Amino acid sequence: MSPLFDPRAFALMQLARSFYEGNPQLLAIDQGYRYDQDGPTEDVVIRVHFLGLGPGDVQKPPGGEELELMFFGTEGQVHRKYQEPWCRPQRRLMPGLSIGFKNPCSLGLIGVDKKDNNRPALLTCRHLFGPNPKPNAKVFQPAPRHQRGQSRQQILRTAIGRLNRISTSVDAAVVHLNGRRRASNRLFTGSQQRRLEITRLRSAKLGEILVKSGCRTGVTKARVDGVGLLFTGVDQEPQRVFRLVPVPTTTGSNREISAPGDSGAIWMDPEGSAGVGLHIRGELDPKKSNEYAFALDLELVCDEIGFELMQNVT
Repeated sequence: MSPLFDPRAFALMQLARSFYEGNPQLLAIDQGYRYDQDGPTEDVVIRVHFLGLGPGDVQKPPGGEELELMFFGTEGQVHRKYQEPWCRPQRRLMPGLSIGFKNPCSLGLIGVDKKDNNRPALLTCRHLFGPNPKPNAKVFQPAPRHQRGQSRQQILRTAIGRLNRISTSVDAAVVHLNGRRRASNRLFTGSQQRRLEITRLRSAKLGEILVKSGCRTGVTKARVDGVGLLFTGVDQEPQRVFRLVPVPTTTGSNREISAPGDSGAIWMDPEGSAGVGLHIRGELDPKKSNEYAFALDLELVCDEIGFELMQNVT
């Protein structure tokens, strides 16, 4: 039986959720790899992630001795600059490019809106539009922040569409495209020559290696380290996510895989051309060893919000 469907594992996840869900420092509960002093092992356990707490701050519930408790800092981290090629106006819309309403994020998936006569659309993150989204808000490529020095009229000419709707259950939004630019689901990779195109969707697999293109960190590679639930507030329902960590380099160092501006990027399987996750957040911990990212299950997001992947859209 797969460890993701083991009855004991499911019972432990339920126990952890009922015991910790009211804790405002709770970040996630997932099933993933156990860590020791040397890093991740191949043992699969139920893990509970906390922000801003230490081992002496949290107790395990009765019957939860097998739970793995993990702790991460919340201090601000200095991130790299935005990737210049990703932040220029491009003739073709592609996943990873800088887009924005006000704050920058990364262009996600190109497709059609099944709830509105299959109109050409793109999928991105809800939080791009702030806590009170403006109806029909214009979306630009690149984001206005990356067009400093341009006049208002010049910026308005870079509009690619308008917000149509947001999801109330997951961090996702649908933007209707205006058809002024061609579009495809081939990842924007800058000067890299490798062609990475999303042709289908599927769920994440524990241990697999995925890649994404984001306007802050460029093309990055990461390992699926856990699958479970992300808690974004005590009054909100958790979101089904998977957790990613950097793939160690030959020098033993971990590369940054997430930074502000990468939200909306698509994690994909480079060998099978499958879109797997919608990137929604990374870590705040300044320790390089604690680098991680979370992504929504892309297939579930598309089903929930009524979005369909299209190949060779325009």
